[in-house]
Amino acid sequence: MKTKRKKYQTSYLITNLGDLAFLLDQGDWIYIRDRPKHPRVIENMSIVTLKMLISKKVLRKAILNKED
Repeated sequence: MKTKRKKYQTSYLITNLGDLAFLLDQGDWIYIRDRPKHPRVIENMSIVTLKMLISKKVLRKAILNKED
């Protein structure tokens, strides 16, 4: 039986709103803790929520896993 691979893996920590805005403009997926989120989901969050997530250091850029 084939095991399911994750489509994304975490990359670097997002440390400010400017970096987050740049990534969202590019259409990049974002990890919140251990879950990848679509850019539109992040865009619909309030600024207060995003600032709290950045201060708690739980936002990371998601990158595609490479095919073997």
